[in-house]
Amino acid sequence: MILTRRSRRLLAYGILTLLGLAPFLTVLAGGLYLRSPLHRHALERRLSAFFGLPTRVGRVVPRSWAEMDLYNIEIFLPNGGARFDPALRVARCAKAEWLRSTTSPGRFDLILTGGTLDLTPAHWAKGDFKLLEKSLRHDYPDLRLGGVRIVRSGIRWGHGDFAIELSGAEGYVWFQPTGPSQEGLASLTASHVNGQPGVVKVTATLNPITDALADGAGGSLVREFTLSTAPNHTGPIQLRQFHLDKLTGKPVASGEFSGTLSYRAFDGPRRHVFTIRDAMLRGVQLAELTPLSGLVDLTVNQLQFEQAASPPATRPQYVLSRLDIAGSLREFDLAAAMSLADLPPCSGRLDLSLERAALEAGRPIVELRAAGRAAGLDLAQLTGLLPAKYNGGRVHGRARLEDFKLRISDGLLRQAEADLIADGPATGAGVRTIDLKLIEAVAPIIGKINGLTGTAPDSIAYRDMKIRAANDTGPGLLLLGAGGSDGKALM
Repeated sequence: MILTRRSRRLLAYGILTLLGLAPFLTVLAGGLYLRSPLHRHALERRLSAFFGLPTRVGRVVPRSWAEMDLYNIEIFLPNGGARFDPALRVARCAKAEWLRSTTSPGRFDLILTGGTLDLTPAHWAKGDFKLLEKSLRHDYPDLRLGGVRIVRSGIRWGHGDFAIELSGAEGYVWFQPTGPSQEGLASLTASHVNGQPGVVKVTATLNPITDALADGAGGSLVREFTLSTAPNHTGPIQLRQFHLDKLTGKPVASGEFSGTLSYRAFDGPRRHVFTIRDAMLRGVQLAELTPLSGLVDLTVNQLQFEQAASPPATRPQYVLSRLDIAGSLREFDLAAAMSLADLPPCSGRLDLSLERAALEAGRPIVELRAAGRAAGLDLAQLTGLLPAKYNGGRVHGRARLEDFKLRISDGLLRQAEADLIADGPATGAGVRTIDLKLIEAVAPIIGKINGLTGTAPDSIAYRDMKIRAANDTGPGLLLLGAGGSDGKALM
């Protein structure tokens, strides 16, 4: 067919038009594909393979060929044939932005907004936490990921009716792109605990990627981890925010807590160390948390647990390696404590000030300093604790303990003293008496009992009693009289 001049011109115009429109049509087709379900499903498959967990994406909005926004991302634990079981959803994110980094040319930043991670044990079967850790082990610098920014997100952990949820979290995860370490750094600050204001800060150092990917004894993803409440003096967390009533079955209204929990994994054989430091527990009513009663204030300078040596196949065991605490216990009910410990009854109320208690593994007691007093003691109950060689005899009446002091350092008793003083009614049936069989048992020890002549009754009344117990230069204690006209009489 012979084309006319006009036909050739029109054909040329058509070809040129198609050539001109080709880039536009390519971009249009690519844009339509990036927004299509085909692309979304392809992303879901790639993310599922990346995490090793079923992942679902609600919507994809491209910004360019290399940048995009993902909406309503959900991650699930595997459950046989059920790919997206709602009961097994462990993470979701309202929006994820994949953008070119403005600070690291050639790299990308990931911004996660409105994310939640649910660590409720009911969701997690045995081994699932290891599965989660494995899903996060990747060579992030090789992926050209410069860092992750976290916005208005949260973490939840619960067991039964009890749950702790950190929300309003802001922070980042940053990866060292070059150098031999290629370690990661993470920092996250939550503004609310269980929906109430309370600042909690979490920081972590991630192991070098090559180490994290290693098999065998090494390869823990997190090298160091720190969780701090009330960082930078923002104020303690109220215990009522933890909803402890779900555990105790009783309202918990008192007490506040602040402190730092840290974890560190050392190189070589698996050795993990957990430490609580600079922690304070203030104004806690024991009756709200335990069967005991009393008011507790506690300062933990350091409380450290280390992984003990054990065969690789066995479950790790942790031992107390260091303790350094101080505090006070007021209005403590001795009767409830003895009953809880399944010991003979002993009534009374105790006030104790623990100036310092310091212990270290493999050493005698480093230091123990305490002082206190007790009131409402039942002498019959106390003397009922004496060994059988005292013939079962008892002292009857009430007493108080004053000027109690105890000091131990380097495993040696340096000071131990207290005054036991008769208290309560001085007359009446069964009040302020001592069984004769107890007197007969202790007479060889005391050496002299004035006024016992002739035939004695089963018990003898005493008018007053003041006994001072003090440490001797040897391993025992001295019982010294501190009453009477000369200040030397026991009774």
